[in-house]
Amino acid sequence: MFPTSLNWGLLAALGCIVGVVATAGEAPQPADPYPGAGEVAIYRDGWGVPHVYAEVEENGYFGLAYALASDQLERFLLSIHAARGTVAQHIEPGALPWHIMGPLSVEQTVEVDYQARLWSLRSHAETAVDGLHPQVRRNYAGFVDGINAYLADHPDRVPHWAPADIEIADLIAAPLGLLWSDYSAGIGINDCRRGGVQVRTAAELTASMPGTQSNQWAVMPSRTATGGAILLTDPHGGMDGRFTYEYVMHAGEFHATGYALGPALFLGRNRHVGWGLTTGSPDVADCYEIATVEGDPGKYPFDGVERAFVEKTITIAVKDREPLTVTAEYTDHNEVPSPVVARDGDRAWVVSTPYYANLEGLANVARAMNMATSVNEFFDAQRAGWMFPQNLLAADRNGDILYVRAGMTPVRPDPDIDWLRPVDGNSSDTAWQGIHEAEDLLVIRSPAAGYLQNNNVAPTFMDTRPPPQTHGKPTYLLTAGYTTGPNSRGQRAIDVLSETEQMTEADAFALAFDTLSLGWERFITPLRAGLKDAGLSPDVRHFADDLLSFDGHLDAESTAALKYLYWRESLRTSLAGIDRYLLRDVIERGMPPDGGVMRAMVAGLEDAAARMATMPHGLGRRYGDEFRVGGREGRDWPMSGGRIAPGGALHLKDQWRDCDMGQVYFCPTTLFAVSYRPRGFEKWVAFVGSRIMRLDFYSPGGIRSHSLQNPGISDDPESRHADDQAELLTSQRKMKPVRFEWEELRPHVESVVLLQRD
Repeated sequence: MFPTSLNWGLLAALGCIVGVVATAGEAPQPADPYPGAGEVAIYRDGWGVPHVYAEVEENGYFGLAYALASDQLERFLLSIHAARGTVAQHIEPGALPWHIMGPLSVEQTVEVDYQARLWSLRSHAETAVDGLHPQVRRNYAGFVDGINAYLADHPDRVPHWAPADIEIADLIAAPLGLLWSDYSAGIGINDCRRGGVQVRTAAELTASMPGTQSNQWAVMPSRTATGGAILLTDPHGGMDGRFTYEYVMHAGEFHATGYALGPALFLGRNRHVGWGLTTGSPDVADCYEIATVEGDPGKYPFDGVERAFVEKTITIAVKDREPLTVTAEYTDHNEVPSPVVARDGDRAWVVSTPYYANLEGLANVARAMNMATSVNEFFDAQRAGWMFPQNLLAADRNGDILYVRAGMTPVRPDPDIDWLRPVDGNSSDTAWQGIHEAEDLLVIRSPAAGYLQNNNVAPTFMDTRPPPQTHGKPTYLLTAGYTTGPNSRGQRAIDVLSETEQMTEADAFALAFDTLSLGWERFITPLRAGLKDAGLSPDVRHFADDLLSFDGHLDAESTAALKYLYWRESLRTSLAGIDRYLLRDVIERGMPPDGGVMRAMVAGLEDAAARMATMPHGLGRRYGDEFRVGGREGRDWPMSGGRIAPGGALHLKDQWRDCDMGQVYFCPTTLFAVSYRPRGFEKWVAFVGSRIMRLDFYSPGGIRSHSLQNPGISDDPESRHADDQAELLTSQRKMKPVRFEWEELRPHVESVVLLQRD
């Protein structure tokens, strides 16, 4: 443990002895970055990203844990409590910064704990430890040791509520706890909801945002000017940076970079292959509607034989309050614990997911993916376990690309049943008949089109025509109900990818940070025609002239972009009392607007100009003056991109009043996807969107990558890496180079810590 490292050769090369042996500007440059046996070196580049070097893999995980704890200690420890269901017992609301815990009430932390106890992930993870690949188990043991080493070395930084005795089972459960209610079980919960059942989940309580917004695309060498494939991964989420940690690791035969959920290195690339992921998957879980025995709600008939619900008492300790005790109920549908998620009279609903039997799968498959040397081996890695349900997209140095609609998917007895809604839970007629092999999933390899994308669209909308690989697949292998149609981000990606015959590096960056609001010209064109004879005041005419110069891009420096957003919002109000589907005829079918719609367009213009005139800078106000990306301690900077939605640029589903008319044109999101919340009267600050990005350029000789992690890698508000990426990258639509190999990193090392693993 620090500071007992004794690699004298490396220390001499660095000109120091122990501890933090170099600081910014000194740029240590040893010829060999690897320390001695039992030792770990953590180099930091100019963005604070840790580059971990160790002779063996498990020691690399030791160093990764130590680095993560130094940057995100409270965040990591909170994830352990969340997986154990002990948040309310130890942490009171407001005790942690908003960007770590969010604005949870006591009642909400209790509900989070209840969900953790209901699904029993931590206790099931204890059994899953035995299913870990031997090297994965050693890696996770190294990670536990790294966390404990940091806690021992920095007792002054250990919060009083830190969980005791962190174990490997905690490391299995913690990442799954973040994903379970959205994906592995959440897919079944949504099936219940589609049947009208009211169900709440922990995911809804810990984040006020939908989880279905992400981008990814890949281009083959035949369509690039770079000589190799190009891959973008852009999984959206909270702009506060929760849940992920950027790293580079070289340990034994393990050479990888990416974003980690604790020790689960699930999103990254190595020296040969890289991958991305977005929400969208097969249907991996089901909701069963059960009729209970008349007069005895504790039992239900199954194939004519009465069965009893299994009860479990859950006691939740609450800090400074009396504990709460509730009774949870379960069935054994499909031979897995299936909790009751709702009751109504003589009916109960349970959710069944096969992931219970494979909790170790994410850990095993993550390592297997990181060890792959081609997209074919990447696909084979799916057999090492099961990735949580996602669209997987990979590329390699050979120029091949691969798409997998991934997930541990049950074989249903009748593919014609609507498995996206509750099904009969009183009969074995709906019982699963095993698990599909990986080959059964939707798999697309190096298509003739030369590109692939899935920005949260149904597989049939991945290109201008449905991929032939979808033909003959049962519906439940193609959709889990999250994504059933097209969206603006998918359509925009197809438009650009299909029209770009030779993508350059500049083209790739431009597409990654694209801010075009799809369909903008469908609104501006009829307005332009209607204003020819309109009598407007000078201020409104000035507003209109600038609006008509709008080029469709929601760029920070644009005044026309902000006017467009104001006008679109006012248009909704001015259309009150008019059949809104008349507007759809204009926008989607190109029909000329009737008098009522045209008058509404002009009235919206007048209202928007009046509202904008009251804001700072008046009609000269720019998009980035109002829409911002936030940092620590209330700092913020101009932002580009966004979503056209009711109520400004909110991303709250209960305010999507118009989106049923068509998300592609009426509620489009830019590819550089950002949604905002109000901060006071004058600003909207990004709260969900493109927060971790990686753009890879492949060639036979290697891979060059650029990345972004908003707002920065450190949770410490006093660290210069707390929000440096928000200011210098996100706000400016840039990425930083990933200095993957030592020769790339060597001139840019700003500090190094040497550790000795006992």
